[in-house]
Amino acid sequence: MSVTIESITSPDTEKRLVLSNSQWAATLSVGSTWNKIRVGCRMGLGTTGGNLSGTPQFHLGFCSDPVSGFTNGPLSGANCKHFIGSLSTDTLWTLTAGSPDYYVNGSGQQMGKNVLGTITNLGGNYTTLLSADSTSVRRIYMFELERQVTNWDVRVSTNSLIVDHTYTDLVAAMEESDFLTACIAAGGLTGRVTTHAVDETTDGNLNAICCGWSTAQTECHISEMVFAIYE
Repeated sequence: MSVTIESITSPDTEKRLVLSNSQWAATLSVGSTWNKIRVGCRMGLGTTGGNLSGTPQFHLGFCSDPVSGFTNGPLSGANCKHFIGSLSTDTLWTLTAGSPDYYVNGSGQQMGKNVLGTITNLGGNYTTLLSADSTSVRRIYMFELERQVTNWDVRVSTNSLIVDHTYTDLVAAMEESDFLTACIAAGGLTGRVTTHAVDETTDGNLNAICCGWSTAQTECHISEMVFAIYE
C-alpha cells in the first residue's frame, strides 16, 4: 500500500495526499491530553467511469500509536491496534451523472471502531455523496470525539450536495466550537451524533489522526487535513 504527495492544479496549484489502497497517520503533538478534538479535510475521488465494487472503505478518525509504515491502521485487519472514526460498509458505490459526476455510498457510511480487527459499528448510517471530480470539486469531511465519564460523544459530517468547498470554508467550520454549527458554517453539511464506550487504558490512547482508502480502483485525494482542540 502506498501514499503519495502530488501537486494538482485546481485552478491553483496545491499539494495533496493521494491514497490508492493505502492509509496514512500522523501522531498528534498534543498526545492524548484533550477532551474534545475534531479533524477535518477537503477530499474528492477520481473517476473510473463506472461503479466502485468490493466494499470500498473510506476511513477518517483517530488511532493509537501508529508504527513505521502504519501497518496497524484501520485497513490492517487483525493488526489494527485501536481506531475510531468514520467507516464504510456498502458493497457498491454507484457512479451517478451530475455536475460533476459523483459516487453514492447509499447507506453504509457510519461511525464505528476497530480494535485488533474486531469492528463495532456505532450506527448512524447515512447516505453520503463523494465527488468523482477530484481535480476541481473537494467536499469537506469532519469527525469529532468528546470524552465523557462513560460513553464518549462521536460526531461525523455528511453532505447530500456535491459542491466545491474552499479552504476558507474548512477554516470557518473548524473555528466553530459546536459541531452541528460547524456543519452549517461549512456550507451544506449536516451532522450525525452517537455515543460509544471508549477504553484507552485497554485499547491504547487515541493520539494520532488517520485516514484510509481501501481500493485501487480510483484515487482518493485529500487537499488539506487539519485538527483542532476545543477543550
